[in-house]
Amino acid sequence: ACPYTMRPALAHKVACIGPSQARTINNWGNEGKTEIVGIPRLENLTLQYKQSEPNASRSINTDGPFRVLVMTAKTPAFTEQQLATVKQSLQDLSKWQTDHRNLNGRPVEFTWRLTRGIDLELGVPNQLSDFAGADLQDVLAEVDAVICTPSTAVLEAMLMGLPVAQLDYHNCPHYVQPGWDIAAAAHIDDVIHGLAKP
Repeated sequence: ACPYTMRPALAHKVACIGPSQARTINNWGNEGKTEIVGIPRLENLTLQYKQSEPNASRSINTDGPFRVLVMTAKTPAFTEQQLATVKQSLQDLSKWQTDHRNLNGRPVEFTWRLTRGIDLELGVPNQLSDFAGADLQDVLAEVDAVICTPSTAVLEAMLMGLPVAQLDYHNCPHYVQPGWDIAAAAHIDDVIHGLAKP
């Protein structure tokens, strides 16, 4: 929320989801405070995916529409300025969708899961019905790629073998690094083409 958050952390220990997050927080003057604990709520998903797809990645759908899930974190911003930036990034994505109905001969379909009423401002249909995220696995099973603001939801998508892009115009350090980043409108076209052929 501000440049001083976690610099240093006002705690004896900081639970981290993985080495990347721990490295970032350590570099902010917290050496020795971080503990990598993972995300317990994702353990079952990890086990399910490994049992259903051992030593394999998810097969890439090349027939029919290219389906992209666009979602925001439960808390997509902490300040009004950050919220305006998030809205701008989603507006740019919506404009790309309007201008590009096809991708390499395949129709492009966006599924929107947006919080904070952003869908109403953008005028897009919102598929978010469960704020606890219980239905997210079902939605992820129906799409070919994911574009998400910084959120642990990107981990769920990656665990299910989906190509993931992080939509982040803030240019801040990332606790999780997916395969693609969209940090400006100019990146959208190249990234979506990359997601279609990971």
